[in-house]
Amino acid sequence: MKGALAGYVQGGLRGPPCETWSQARFAVADIHGRQPRPLRSLENLWGLPSLSLREMQQVDAGNDLPLFFLDLLVCLACSSESSGMGLIEHPAEPKGPSKPSIWRLPIIRLLAQLPGFTLLDSAQGLLGAKSSKPTRLLALNLDTLPQSIHAHRICPDLPKTVAIGKAKSGHWATTGPKEHPPALNHALGECLAHHLMQSTVDASATLDDNFFGQVQAHARISFWEPQWPRLPK
Repeated sequence: MKGALAGYVQGGLRGPPCETWSQARFAVADIHGRQPRPLRSLENLWGLPSLSLREMQQVDAGNDLPLFFLDLLVCLACSSESSGMGLIEHPAEPKGPSKPSIWRLPIIRLLAQLPGFTLLDSAQGLLGAKSSKPTRLLALNLDTLPQSIHAHRICPDLPKTVAIGKAKSGHWATTGPKEHPPALNHALGECLAHHLMQSTVDASATLDDNFFGQVQAHARISFWEPQWPRLPK
């Protein structure tokens, strides 16, 4: 958070898990009566009051991960140069007015009205997903995002497959769609890279050693250069 406010962190992408928000939980049970039950409602968006310990752990993770990234987006919006950028991706808002969705959280509805934030609806089925998978994005300072997603469309029509219930293999049909299709990943990465390249670079800027140490400790890649490259301030 401090790195984002200081301008060290310029952007971020996040697709927090949707398993506790999934509309598939409201589907009819299979012939054996098995079906993951709803864990949230419109009146209890942060979690129903009566859950098992395992369900509480699921809901806790389903709350913490998007909230962390929303905090980060706010820090990016309030950075020293106000040039931070990023987006959060989640299944689109359901048609049913009583269904839970992160897009019905008051904090997200507030952010969507602030300068620099925009909402974009799309369908991952047009980018290679096996089902239509309606998706919504909350983006910060990424005005070319609609063009990037449209340019990476690889299917003329939405697929007819429905990712609810169980597949013939016996596994839940929602398991596969948890991963983004490569075309969507490419579109998001290309859009972020485009805006990063447009950022003004301060050649005299240096990175705080403590921040660099924190990043290095959590990174999954090796840093081959002894010094962090110059970043947009």
